[in-house]
Amino acid sequence: IQKTFTSTYAELYAAVAFKPGGALSGLPCVVTFTSGGSQLLSIRANADGSISAFRGGPFGTLLGTSAPAVVVGGVYTHYQVRVVFSATVGVVEVRLNGSTTAALSLTGQNTGGASANGVLLTQANANSLFDDFVINDTAGSIANGWPGDVRVDTYLPNADGDLSEMTGSDGNSTSNYALVNAAAPAAASYTESATVGHEDLYHFTDVVHTPTAILGVVVTAAALKDDAGTRAIRLHAKSGATDAASAADINLGTSRTRVATVF
Repeated sequence: IQKTFTSTYAELYAAVAFKPGGALSGLPCVVTFTSGGSQLLSIRANADGSISAFRGGPFGTLLGTSAPAVVVGGVYTHYQVRVVFSATVGVVEVRLNGSTTAALSLTGQNTGGASANGVLLTQANANSLFDDFVINDTAGSIANGWPGDVRVDTYLPNADGDLSEMTGSDGNSTSNYALVNAAAPAAASYTESATVGHEDLYHFTDVVHTPTAILGVVVTAAALKDDAGTRAIRLHAKSGATDAASAADINLGTSRTRVATVF
């Protein structure tokens, strides 16, 4: 599972829950930071339950290893990984299961380069699972450091909201939510409009637990254009009486593409 960022970063914080399939055989790699497709720094779980940091891929140059038995095969472990990218003064720190004490802490390292522009999640044994992936840079006033032991919940529309200005694939603007609430979008089910400013809002089910804090809300859509010229959308989130839109137009192509905005 690989993601290329739109910018480069000299420092990143990643969080992910990882469950190896069975024992820690095959030496599963939890996360690798990349630059231009080249692997810079990898965190690997070892057969004895220790974790190691490698420059390059998960079988690259060993930078350091934690104590044994800090992770277990066959169960979820929540990893938080901080990397400062540098050829001489790089930093690697790994925290596990919400602890603020590092299971692995390395300074003065060559972490493969001056910056990263991507991340790769990979595993070496069957039936391994990833969940709750979050990545932070150091910019801004929020989400600029350790994410904490966080979870990512997915909710789908369950009712129409305050605006239903789009026309559905069923030919009307009633129960539009039912046309866009599939986890895997279908080509025959959609809402559309050619009128600038038209907006659909949808209700969602309540959060099923009580979080300490909500770090952000990510609105996603699968969207395309079926007309010539530049066509764009903006994603919205309404909180109380405030209807906020993504900061810029999201240009669409003729193939359905996943788009997202973080609020």
